[in-house]
Amino acid sequence: MLFLIFELGSDRYAIDTSDVVEVLARAPLKALPGTPPWVSGLCSYRGHTVPVIDLCELALGRPASDHISTRTVMVHYRNSDATAESERSNAQSSEPHWLGLVVEHANRTQRFDATDFRPGGIDTPDARWLGPVAQSTDGLVQWVRIEHLLTDEARELLFKEANGS
Repeated sequence: MLFLIFELGSDRYAIDTSDVVEVLARAPLKALPGTPPWVSGLCSYRGHTVPVIDLCELALGRPASDHISTRTVMVHYRNSDATAESERSNAQSSEPHWLGLVVEHANRTQRFDATDFRPGGIDTPDARWLGPVAQSTDGLVQWVRIEHLLTDEARELLFKEANGS
């Protein structure tokens, strides 16, 4: 499997490239006053309005630094709970939403087998998106599970209009 490697602080993380739509230079954003600090705003992408979140703000409590390698990564976000529910009811699985992620030092890819990733041994219920870890020549890399990135409240906030509310 091919992964996009990026950093949060001094730690390295990976996103499965099958979740990635496109890696962009930092996209111009429309601010959304009154939203949590990790909501960077909205961007226009391929004629659609897409919510963008700052993973540095979400994980570290500080906005992403303005490096030349800071990127907006467009991903397919699928609600893992809704997909599991629709599969149980034999209904169509929910359509993915585009979601922008602001990340630092997103300037390379790396191949791993899924079996290279092992549980980290620490339960992170408030950050379910932090998946297992793999050892690379540069140290540990943690898999970011896009389908677990948003809480129910965050999904409602970011995709309310798309959900017909």
